Amino acid sequence: YEADRSTIPLTLWTLDDLVRALIENYEQVDIETKLLVPLKKTFLPA
Repeated sequence: YEADRSTIPLTLWTLDDLVRALIENYEQVDIETKLLVPLKKTFLPA
């Protein structure tokens, strides 16, 4: 497996990790990413 043979330290992400990172950093991503993954803010009452 490629990750096992790599000499460069890396971390494999699950789909949940990827979604969480995208949501947490959505304001900072480039416009191309926002066009591919259009999200809308939703506010819920406390």
